[in-house]
Amino acid sequence: MKDDEAEVAEKTAAPEPVFRFEPERYRLEDERAGHTWKLVLGDLMGAQLGTETKPPKGRGYYVKAYVTTGEYPDGALGEVFIAPDKEGSFLRGVLDGYALLLSIALQHGIPLERIAEKFLHMRFEPSGYTNDESIPMASSFFDLMFRKLALAHLNAEALERLGVEDRSKKPEAQCPCQEELNGSWKETSQRPSLVGSPFNKVQREASLGAGSDEGDGKKARAGGSPVAEPTG
Repeated sequence: MKDDEAEVAEKTAAPEPVFRFEPERYRLEDERAGHTWKLVLGDLMGAQLGTETKPPKGRGYYVKAYVTTGEYPDGALGEVFIAPDKEGSFLRGVLDGYALLLSIALQHGIPLERIAEKFLHMRFEPSGYTNDESIPMASSFFDLMFRKLALAHLNAEALERLGVEDRSKKPEAQCPCQEELNGSWKETSQRPSLVGSPFNKVQREASLGAGSDEGDGKKARAGGSPVAEPTG
């Protein structure tokens, strides 16, 4: 009888409390440093994904988005924002939610290396060449973004463990169409000069008209060097 009562008491006893870990959230300062990158991925000579433009025959699509980061005072990554350039409201909302989840994970102490190893080498379209010389190719937008974040915020040992390296120092890794794309895709803060360009009307007219008012029977080449005018 006593054994039965002990068994019933054991079954009806309150369960032992389960230990739950409550991680602490480290919020960023109101004013923080960061970077903004324009990332382009896919068939760079095709059509932009999210627009009504169809790619030329034999070409595909590319995606363009802006990634903005926020950093702690020591330079550690604390938040990420993703702004697609020409995508619809659905995909924009999905990326906003993903960036928010990523930011909360970082602010609760989840290492960037642990997150990056889950998204590196993820495959989905668009994929292929990029506009970034340090990452000439990527298998998906997440692969490109986390490679960029890793290069900016992880040390050499972590990059080696992840298999991520800066390829800008390796000329063989550049896109075959890089020379053609440099004028339109390479990011620069300097406005190109038109001096010496055939579009500089004043210089072109001055060059073609050099020597014509001197009456010396000479013409000028496009470069300005005189040649004798042929006679009868």
